[in-house]
Amino acid sequence: MAQQHGWRKVELETDCRQVVKIVCGKEDDVGTTTAVHDIRELKSKFDECCFAFTNRVNNSVSNNLAKLADRKS
Repeated sequence: MAQQHGWRKVELETDCRQVVKIVCGKEDDVGTTTAVHDIRELKSKFDECCFAFTNRVNNSVSNNLAKLADRKS
C-alpha cells in the first residue's frame, strides 16, 4: 500500500521484537526465511524503510486488525 501511494520513506512498527531482529538482519530463522526474503525485497524498493519494535499497548490498532483477520480465516 505504501508503494502504491508513492511513499518513499516508511517506518513499520511491530510488537514482535524477534521479527524486527530477523528483518533487520541481526538474526536468522529458518522457519521464516521465505517471508523475510519477501519483506527484505519489498524494503529495497523504498528510499528509507525501517522497522521498529513497539509494545502491544502502543500498537492497539494493528493488534485489533490482526484479531479481526484471525476470526475471518
